[in-house]
Amino acid sequence: MRFANRFNFNVDEELYTAFCDPEVHQALDEKVSRERIGQEVDLMISSDRPLQAIGLMCEVGIFHIVFRLPDTLLELPPFDLRNACLGCLINLDSLIHHHFDGMRHTAADLRLARYAAITAPLRNVRYECERRHRPTPVTRHVLQNELRMNSKTVDSVYAVHEASIEFQFLMHLGLNNIDRLRVADILRKVGPLWKLGMMTALITEMYPAKTSRTYAEALDTIPDEFERPERMIVANYKLLQNTIESLKLEGVWDMKPYINGEELMQLLPKLPRGPKIGDVSDGLITWQIQNPDKSVSEARCWLVETFAQYK
Repeated sequence: MRFANRFNFNVDEELYTAFCDPEVHQALDEKVSRERIGQEVDLMISSDRPLQAIGLMCEVGIFHIVFRLPDTLLELPPFDLRNACLGCLINLDSLIHHHFDGMRHTAADLRLARYAAITAPLRNVRYECERRHRPTPVTRHVLQNELRMNSKTVDSVYAVHEASIEFQFLMHLGLNNIDRLRVADILRKVGPLWKLGMMTALITEMYPAKTSRTYAEALDTIPDEFERPERMIVANYKLLQNTIESLKLEGVWDMKPYINGEELMQLLPKLPRGPKIGDVSDGLITWQIQNPDKSVSEARCWLVETFAQYK
C-alpha cells in the first residue's frame, strides 16, 4: 500500500483481491507487530499523498485493524468511523489546497495536522484505562498503544483536539461574544499549535469533500472544492481566526509574570509560602492578559492593592 502511495501506482487487481482477503486481515492483526504497523502508517501520513494510502485501508477493510480501539469504551464512536476519519483527512487536504494555501506549515506541522484530522472523530470518546484507573481519551490509546507513537506527538495531538473543542464552542457563541481572557486560556494550553486546533475544529463541522474514485487507482488530482454550505463554514472560521489575531495574543503561551517569586515576597511579606504564591502569580498573569498596555510598576501597584492583607 505504501509503495503504491509513494510512487502513485495503480494497485494490481490480484493484489487488491489479496488486500481484501479476511485471512490476510487476520495475519495482519495477529502476526505483524504494532511497531511495524506504526512505522508504515507514519510513512504514509508523512507522504505527499496520504489520502490514497488511508483511503485504500478503508476500502479493503483494514482500517479498524490499524487504528484499533480498546474494548473498554465509555462512549460510542461515530457509526461509520473509518469514513468519518477519512472524511476529516480529505477535508484537511482540501482546506490546505483551496483555502489556506498561503498558510506556512512545515513537514512536521503537516504530519501533526494529519494525525489530528484522522483521529478527530474520536475527540470525545474515552475508555476505561486499567493502568490509569480513570477515563482516558481513546486517541491516546490509538496513537500510543496501537501505533507506538512517542509521547510528545501524542500530547500535541491531544492538545490540538482539546483546543478544537474550545474553538467550536467559541464559534457557536458568536464572534461578538469572544472574551479575550477565554481565548488567552485556550492559547496558553495549546501554544503555537492553536491554528491547527482551529483547523481541526473546522474539518469536523463539514461534510467530506467529494471523492469520486477508488483508492486502488493512482491519484493525480487534489480533493475537490467544497460545496457552498461548507465554504460558508470555512469563511466563518477565517473570521474567527482574524478576530483572535486582532487580540494580539501571539506568544501568550510563553508569558511570565512581571514579578518573580522573590520580589513578590518583598512586596507581600505576609504572603504564605506554597500554593498561595502560585495563585497570586496566576492572578498577575490574568491581569497582564487583560491589561496588555500596563507597565511593571503598575503591576506592582495592582498587587499591593489587590492583596493588601499580605503587606
